[in-house]
Amino acid sequence: MKVALCFCLVIFLAPLEILARRRKPSLRTNCELKSLRVPIERNGCRSKSYVEVKYCDGNCYSMTSYTPEYPYYKSHCHCCKAYKERARKIELECPPDANGVIKTVPHYVPDILECKCKKCEGHK
Repeated sequence: MKVALCFCLVIFLAPLEILARRRKPSLRTNCELKSLRVPIERNGCRSKSYVEVKYCDGNCYSMTSYTPEYPYYKSHCHCCKAYKERARKIELECPPDANGVIKTVPHYVPDILECKCKKCEGHK
């Protein structure tokens, strides 16, 4: 007499959405305020010297994750952008007029005070 032994192996497969939730993306960012010195020119008038202008540079949290419904993916996009800014007044020197008079005119340049990771344009 033969006895048949049957072993049932139960494997639990986690749905993809559960696995996707477990994956924690890195939230490290390095969005920084930086500056450089450039000459400013407008309508033929120039700054007497190089002017410090500020800009934002760095990386921010972005990812595309799985979702069980169409379109099956959802993107989270953030960009390093100006967060606080003001207008800074500078003087531009214009070429001499017909009488040889050099005129200076005010000009305003954006002055970034703080950078921050913000939602990228075109993403909801």
